[in-house]
This record gives sequence, structure tokens and C-alpha cells, in this order.
Amino acid sequence: MYRRQMSFQQLDIGAYWYTNPIEVGLWYRGIPGVSSETLTNNDALIFSLGINVGTIHFAYSYDLTLSGLAGYTGGSNEFSLIYRFNRGPVVNPPRGPIPCSEPAYGLGEGRSNYRPQRRKLF
Repeated sequence: MYRRQMSFQQLDIGAYWYTNPIEVGLWYRGIPGVSSETLTNNDALIFSLGINVGTIHFAYSYDLTLSGLAGYTGGSNEFSLIYRFNRGPVVNPPRGPIPCSEPAYGLGEGRSNYRPQRRKLF
């Protein structure tokens, strides 16, 4: 996410790793080497951990301060309780049969009705 207000600008960049029900994230907030007036743009490193239970998501995140405030603050902690509305079941459209070049033996009752088409060169 990129933000700009007058001469100040900031970028949040990060990623999440998700394996049901756990979610882990790592984010960086700031633009290294860029500053405006007295505001440096090397702000924080953000770690997050979440757990999904149905429509409820519990999360914890910790912002490790990288700016000049690092000596005055121990960072910040955030706890989240999120309820997700209108989350219906995930519906995947049917893909249909996958054609084979050989008849399928032993994959069900009897022999397959699929027969490969003759291939023509011209």
C-alpha cells in the first residue's frame, strides 16, 4: 500500500503465508533512504500471527519500531478479533473429463468407453 500526503510518502509491503487454520505475515513500512523534511521513512517491521476458526479470525501483530523513536518505545502490540460476514461455501466450477490417449483399465467397473481419435498429419 502506497501513501502520499504533500511531501510525505510511505510504502507498506509484505506477504502472508497461509495454511488452514494458521496465517503468518511479515511486513515492512517505509521507503529506505527517502525522507521529507524531518520525517524519516524507515518506520517499522511488522510481524503477525493469526488463526481462522470458521467465520472468526483471531490475530496478533507486533510493530518493531525502526525509526528514531526506537529508543523511546518498545514497539506496538495489536490484538484483533474479526468476524467475517456472508462467507458462503467456496464453489469451484466443474472442470469436466480429462481426455486420455489410452483406455482406462481398472479404474471402475468394466472397460472405459473412451477411444482415442485417429491423428492425421495433413
